[in-house]
Amino acid sequence: MFASHTPSRRLILALIALSLPAAWTPVSAATPPATRPAGEKLMAEDAAPEPLTVRALLVDQPDERVVLLSNGMRVILKQYKVAPIVAVRMYVRTGSIYENPYLGTGLSHLFEHLLHGGTTSTRTEAESRELLLKIGGDSNAYTTYDHTCYYINTAGKRLGTAVDLLSDWITRATFPDSEFNREMGVVQRELERSVDEPNRQLHYLMMKMVFADHPAQFPVIGYKQNIQTLTKQDVVNYWRNRYIPDNVVVSICGDIDLDSAQQVILDAFADFTRRPLDMKPLPEAQTIVSQRSAVKRMNVSAAMLNMGWPSIRLTHPDLYALDVASYILTSGPSSRLTQELVYRQRLAAGVSGASWTPEWGRGVFYVQVRCPPENLVDVRKAILDEVRRLADEPVSEEELAKAKRQKAADYVQSLQTVDSMASMLAMDLISTGDPHFSADYVERIQQVTPEQIQRVARQYLKPASLASALIAPHDADLGAWQEATEAKKIGQPGEIRMVRLDNGLRVLLQNNPATPTVSIQLFTLGGLLAESEANNGISNLMAEASLRGTEGRTGEEIAAFFDSLGATINASAGSNTFFWQAEVLAEDLDKALPVLADVALHPAFKPESLEQVREPILDAIRAREENWRAELFDYVRSKYFGDYPYGLDPMGQVESVASLTPQDLRAFHDRYLVGGSSVLAIFGDIDEAKVEQQVRDLFGDMPDGQTPPLAPPAPGIANPGEVFVKAKGPDRQVGGVAIAWPSVAFTQVEDRMALTVLDTIISGYGLPSGWLHEALRGGTNKYVYEVHAINWNGLTGGFFPAYAGTQPEQVSKVISIVLEKAQKAVQGEFTDEELDRAKGVILTSQLLDRQTNAQRAMQASLDELYGLGYGFSDNLPELMEAIGMDDVKGVAKRYLGRQPVIVAITPDPDAVEVPGFEKVVEAAQTQPVQPEAGR
Repeated sequence: MFASHTPSRRLILALIALSLPAAWTPVSAATPPATRPAGEKLMAEDAAPEPLTVRALLVDQPDERVVLLSNGMRVILKQYKVAPIVAVRMYVRTGSIYENPYLGTGLSHLFEHLLHGGTTSTRTEAESRELLLKIGGDSNAYTTYDHTCYYINTAGKRLGTAVDLLSDWITRATFPDSEFNREMGVVQRELERSVDEPNRQLHYLMMKMVFADHPAQFPVIGYKQNIQTLTKQDVVNYWRNRYIPDNVVVSICGDIDLDSAQQVILDAFADFTRRPLDMKPLPEAQTIVSQRSAVKRMNVSAAMLNMGWPSIRLTHPDLYALDVASYILTSGPSSRLTQELVYRQRLAAGVSGASWTPEWGRGVFYVQVRCPPENLVDVRKAILDEVRRLADEPVSEEELAKAKRQKAADYVQSLQTVDSMASMLAMDLISTGDPHFSADYVERIQQVTPEQIQRVARQYLKPASLASALIAPHDADLGAWQEATEAKKIGQPGEIRMVRLDNGLRVLLQNNPATPTVSIQLFTLGGLLAESEANNGISNLMAEASLRGTEGRTGEEIAAFFDSLGATINASAGSNTFFWQAEVLAEDLDKALPVLADVALHPAFKPESLEQVREPILDAIRAREENWRAELFDYVRSKYFGDYPYGLDPMGQVESVASLTPQDLRAFHDRYLVGGSSVLAIFGDIDEAKVEQQVRDLFGDMPDGQTPPLAPPAPGIANPGEVFVKAKGPDRQVGGVAIAWPSVAFTQVEDRMALTVLDTIISGYGLPSGWLHEALRGGTNKYVYEVHAINWNGLTGGFFPAYAGTQPEQVSKVISIVLEKAQKAVQGEFTDEELDRAKGVILTSQLLDRQTNAQRAMQASLDELYGLGYGFSDNLPELMEAIGMDDVKGVAKRYLGRQPVIVAITPDPDAVEVPGFEKVVEAAQTQPVQPEAGR
């Protein structure tokens, strides 16, 4: 478990905090806080900071207080009088996984060395060292994947000095060249030592396999050649971008008075003013779907094996059952694997393990063993046997009770010191938002049942997702090990084959033996094109309600079935279709396909099941106005398309969704779900002949025929030459701007592709870049928080909106710049370099977007359903290469040369003026509409 500081968690932290704590360099401060000079501030120097105050009380108890300060920093104060001492810990929510664009450099770790005890504008390094020695010298720091910690433990009466030191480091660091050069050498020596540490190298191997496509693949300490590229300016930039109040938690525990301690914080951090947070969202690590194995030979006397399975993040409800399962397998001399491997079969010298669950993404459930190399195959088999037994047989009540007692005892024992209490409260708050997560965690552990342990073992500890990391002696014979762990030879995806059933259903099959997974996708024409304002949202509600029960299965049974397989199923609707999708392991396809067919073809639409999905959808509809970006897209889409169905929200409107009945859903389902207007794709590791027969058996009774007529072609822009301004309240801090020009239907291939190239030149493809980004956000231009354009294409039409988020007073300026760049495009002011670069970016992105079975199955299904043919996307590289300068200039003139519609959402509508456009000011709506991908 990651959030509570139990001994097991400390063991895990020792493994994942891959930079050893910085050798402390005590610091001093002879000048008290009230009289010291201001020095260099982390935040804006051109204005005096406002007084630091308490904005909100998050916890207010006689012996504990958690406050949010006006600068965004959070503070935990805990009175814990076990001794007249105090622990002061400062956590910064940044670590190696947040180092983009410096991933792999170990910048967070280097920075920790420089900041802890380093020179500031008020103290020299020697003065700080002297002061730290005077208050006890118990100070250090460490860096992990997701946070960095600086701490001082001292006598209670020295609290002010300890806090002052920490605040001085974070707000007034100066990073002298001499210290930068010295610590650059220190961290490189640490890295060199780590090369000879087998435990650390074993961990690196495992993380590289489990997080191959994620920043966690890189060691916290970095790579030597990457470290050497860092400059002092990189350090300063990192300090300003990451070490900001919103990223900081200070935790103080011990012999303190809460009011006095709070005032100490307010005084010491008065200069720590707010600054924008510039952290890119982390990607999701891809699922492991076939066994992986890595071996490194080192100077060791025994083999060291780590067997791990990707699992869950900290806040997942399966946390508790997985933690108990780990204790049953590896915790203590009486644990299953210790008994089996160490005592009964005498195969190993020791066993350990844990369920590591970070808050930023999925974790790893692992078992680690040290054994003679010749025992590796038997050890591996024994571990897999015990894991399988955990899934197949309920654990005994005695064994379960023992594991629960162990977890409770760990928790109690972890609270014996002020340092551990301060640490636990802070890590809980950072990781979950709840400083008492660990206390609740122990209670939840006591509720774990044998059935839950069986379920999580089946769901997560699958042979197909196993990753094995091995450190072996140089002279070890690993032939048997390599044979046991060698992955089967894999081939390339075969040709897509289409089968048409008698009812008109087109079935696309593709065998892909590369990974033992299968994607099942059923798409049907419908969505917004089959809706009106009166029944808006019926496609989506019908699809989601189908998951809540069929004529023979309850919603709970359907969910439990897919969870037990480690599979997923979902249903939804877009602008042009409604659909069902499932992802399963190949070995489970025979069982999963009948359930998906039942869900899609035979939903029950019971009143009670309908209500289970209706309320979350209504809440999601209402919530869209809470997000400026979502509200802006809804607004511009409605004003561009007007009364045409694309101007509606695929989720629906509150009034229409609230009024839909089970009978409405049944009638819609039976009318539109017909074979002639549907495509079923099954891509993955399949036996095509066997799957074809199964599909004929399951989908043969699907009604035949064609979908009733959908909406006619979109008429084009509904409100050209107008500026619609939605007035928001003064609490809205962002001014949203969108300018929309015409685009084309998905099937108008030549113009669609040329417009995509135009879009890429103007605003990038996927990631913002191009003309708009440079003019509004690049370099010294800071007019917007974000800006982008989108070539949106539906089945019957499309539109080309450019949008931006800015300060309300900048709305008119942003509109004028966007219009200026559009005119530049109309004039054809493109370069050959821009054209070639855009085409290269698009081609690469499109290839990357067709890697998985699900991506290929969806693309082939939509291409076939829209009349382009299931193999259309295979020709995209050639079609894109054929786009020339004249094509791009032509679409720019034809589409961006027309009068757009402009919308703005701002608290200051009077400030919006666009020459040549008629302004219409509207009150804030309570019913938004939603832009969706053109499915």
